[in-house]
Amino acid sequence: MLRALLSAAAGFLLAVQGASAAADPAFGRWLVENGKAIIEFGPCNERAELACGKIVWLKEPHDDTGALKVDVNNPDPSLQAEPLCGLQLIGGFKRDATGSWEDGWIYNARDGETYDAIISIASDGTLEVRGYVGITLLGKSQHWTRVSDATGGCPG
Repeated sequence: MLRALLSAAAGFLLAVQGASAAADPAFGRWLVENGKAIIEFGPCNERAELACGKIVWLKEPHDDTGALKVDVNNPDPSLQAEPLCGLQLIGGFKRDATGSWEDGWIYNARDGETYDAIISIASDGTLEVRGYVGITLLGKSQHWTRVSDATGGCPG
């Protein structure tokens, strides 16, 4: 009886943790500051210990030849043919006690560089994404706007 009760309690706690992760105000789809991409931010996996984000929409997903744009600036030559659509752009974020996300990284496909990053919800409801080198003071913030859909732009 006690074992069944403990098992039920553990199941309840896991369900509550999963529900709170799914309801995190930072999770969802966000239009980046320049309006050229939408990033979907959420749990990296079913355990929801880390948060990640990938490109789900590009304003201009195709190059001049009509082919999908690829990650040409990636420092790893084996990844330079990977499409930008679906590319994981942010990852490794851990939720802190204040509800912000820290210890993550953000990849800049324009120059192939990866930076340390933190993410939080700003007072105006935007997602503040700050990439930095070394310490947060040596960085730059962007404010991303929540969007409800990411139709078009990326095939699939």
